[in-house]
Amino acid sequence: MLPVALFVLFTFFSAQELSANENDETRKAIGLTGGVYSPSFSFFDQSLWNFSHSSTYGAEFDYHFNRFVFLKTGVDFHTSEASVFRPDLEWQENITFEFIPVHLSILGKYNFDHFSVFAGPGFEFVSISTTYTSPDESQFKSGYTSLLSLNIGAQRDIGSFAVSLHSKYLMGEFRQRMDVGTNLSRNDEVSLSGLKISATVKYLF
Repeated sequence: MLPVALFVLFTFFSAQELSANENDETRKAIGLTGGVYSPSFSFFDQSLWNFSHSSTYGAEFDYHFNRFVFLKTGVDFHTSEASVFRPDLEWQENITFEFIPVHLSILGKYNFDHFSVFAGPGFEFVSISTTYTSPDESQFKSGYTSLLSLNIGAQRDIGSFAVSLHSKYLMGEFRQRMDVGTNLSRNDEVSLSGLKISATVKYLF
């Protein structure tokens, strides 16, 4: 966390110094985004619990301090679910995760003639809801966690609009306790590390 905090402070103060001479380059953008996120869910036996690749969608806001540095923030929503059939018990178990991450990134960018590229670190605060169901039981639990991210992407401006492709690698986990049998009766770490790829349509102003 310390390197990220130092990077944020450095870019913020350098942006303030540069922005006075580059007001013509300072722009804001708001957009709608959609994509795919594939967390590892390392605690679960993937040969049994085959989690779906979750679709994700949300809204984001960019603030460009100058033509080299900008802030990206927003909120997303995505779900991931899996089911498993237990032959010994002759029943099916289902589990669904719902995630609402609020993200913040400080990104450096470089402008080419027709597009720009960007990269940098980020942080996400994630609200998590978990629903487990079986023929004789149903449980709902909720909590939150925080993740770090490494971001890279590209953007093409088209008049007052822009289209961007953004990939990030998320790093972190959460702890859960599901009292549903031998495999899910402990307080275990579930990894949310994985790749997220999204496309965004933005309005520039």
